[in-house]
Amino acid sequence: MFGCQTGDGNGNGSSLRQHKNGQYGTASSCRDWHQLLEICALFDTLIADVDGVYDPTNYNDRLLLGLKGTMSEAELHILKARMLEGRRAKARRGEVGQPVPMGYNRQASRGD
Repeated sequence: MFGCQTGDGNGNGSSLRQHKNGQYGTASSCRDWHQLLEICALFDTLIADVDGVYDPTNYNDRLLLGLKGTMSEAELHILKARMLEGRRAKARRGEVGQPVPMGYNRQASRGD
């Protein structure tokens, strides 16, 4: 979780808790990720994950966070491609079924 704190430092400001409140969710593209890094750098916000705590104002941390975002986006594309290929393989085997409307029962195919 992360939060960006704005205000005068005396508690007179608003707190932006994006992840906790679910207002923005996760960055959906590299552009979103880099904009998030810039916002966090602007408000001197640290970013933490299971590997460590990063300061987006530090060049090395920002570079590492950028690479993590790029790798995450690449993993999503690979995962989507694998899921699509799995669905196609299932269709070739004849195992893809469409849901029947409410109130109807699926009957076994004649080949069974």
